[in-house]
Amino acid sequence: MKKPNLLFVEDTEAIRIMTLKALAPYFNIVEAINGQEASNIIQLNTKFDCLLTDFELGDMDGLDIALEFRKWNVDPPIVLTTGSPLTNSRIQTLLKMPNTNLVEKPFNIEILKNLLFKLTLIDLAP
Repeated sequence: MKKPNLLFVEDTEAIRIMTLKALAPYFNIVEAINGQEASNIIQLNTKFDCLLTDFELGDMDGLDIALEFRKWNVDPPIVLTTGSPLTNSRIQTLLKMPNTNLVEKPFNIEILKNLLFKLTLIDLAP
């Protein structure tokens, strides 16, 4: 079975390492540590099956990344992780985009993994 291509954007090293370790057996992961790097990757590689991004990245936020992603990848799901208040207007705007999901930090890696499996149609049944 072909692994789905996942763009993973996270600026916190500990979260990035933990998440990469858990997801690497199931996904071809391209990682970015900030919004500008993610934007460059999106423009060079338009073949992603899913975007997993933190909301607060310092140089950009998850809405900026999602809008850039949608320019090149219309259908694939977006999963936003955040510890920000859900009342943030930019988070609310992002959640109104089609096929967009939210996982609050701190997150359980198994819940995140299962959501990504569902969204990318990975079936782990024997």
